[in-house]
Parts: sequence; structure tokens; C-alpha cells
Amino acid sequence: MQEIKNSTNNNSWAAAVLIILFAAVAVAIISRLDTRSDNTTMIEFEQLATKFSDHVTAAHWKWKAEQPTSMIMLVHYNKEGREVNRSPVKLSYLGWPMADDSEEGCEKIWSYMIAEPMRVDGFRVHADYYKDTDDGVTVSWCRYRLSSGEYFDYFPTTGEVIKAID
Repeated sequence: MQEIKNSTNNNSWAAAVLIILFAAVAVAIISRLDTRSDNTTMIEFEQLATKFSDHVTAAHWKWKAEQPTSMIMLVHYNKEGREVNRSPVKLSYLGWPMADDSEEGCEKIWSYMIAEPMRVDGFRVHADYYKDTDDGVTVSWCRYRLSSGEYFDYFPTTGEVIKAID
């Protein structure tokens, strides 16, 4: 009878060890396969910031080629090289994409440059308009940001895009 109890205790310990081992392996596999990390949102936002900057430059060079003009048609292509959209882009007298001095104007510039909704990985991209005067010089810019803090700025007077993504 004692032998049966020892055998049952050994089987219980073996089962418990197997369950713990199985749980540890399952947790390790799930954590490896989980692609919903915070980094994917930041990486996608950074890619959009680069796309934005590239399209600002493309719009400026197109303006240089078609000068003088206050508007150009910016053509957007997918990864396969197929045309997916055309955006009429309003340009400043210096040839940089611009719109009204407001948050709505910043949203328009986004739609000109990105031609996609203001969303990244399911999160809304906020467009903020800023204006500052320093030593009599007024500078205005658009800030495109996620609620998590990542952002980049666009300065319509110079065409400069400054990425401040952590």
C-alpha cells in the first residue's frame, strides 16, 4: 500500500513539473510571437515622417521644374510602382507645400503629402499648428504627433521636416 502512495506522489510531482514546464514554454513562445509592441507604432510613424519629408522634397523639385506656379499635382505610388493617388498641392512663393495657418491647414498638408488617413497602427495622428515670434521674426509650423509623445515638425516657409521621435 505504501508503494502505491509513493507512486501516486511521484506521479503528482511529475505532472506538476510538466505543467510548469509547459506553461513556461507557452509564455516564451507567445512573447516571441507577439508583434503588437509599442515599437511597431513608433516605427510606422517614423516611416510616415520619412515619407512626408520625401514628398515635401519631391513637391519642391516639381515646383522648380514647373516654375512659376502656385500649385502642382503630386502623384503617389505604391511599393509596386503603381499610381495610387494624385494630390493637388498648394505651394508657397518659395515652392514649399503650404495651406491655411491652422490645424485644418496642417491636416491638408498631411493629406497632400501622405495621401492616407491620419492614423498609425490604429492610433490617430494629431495635427497642431504653432506660431512663434522671436526678435520680430514670426515662425510657424505644423506638428504631427501621436498621443504617446512621438512627433515631427514641418516648417512650410523652409520645407524643413524635423523628426523628434524617441
